[in-house]
Amino acid sequence: MTERRPDEDYLPTEENEERAINLWDALGFDNGDEYTPDEMLDIINAKINHGELKLEEIKAALELIGD
Repeated sequence: MTERRPDEDYLPTEENEERAINLWDALGFDNGDEYTPDEMLDIINAKINHGELKLEEIKAALELIGD
């Protein structure tokens, strides 16, 4: 298992931000313009943790966007 770097060392790239936005859209969430890509990922993670979003839905969305 790879270790995640601390947030202060993490610099999002344009490509990663675009992936987060595409995932958000593929999952059918609205109001994407109200959130940063990091906030989008935080919301997606929270929905997974609370059982509101299943891993299968994430996989399907990733396939849809070709990631």
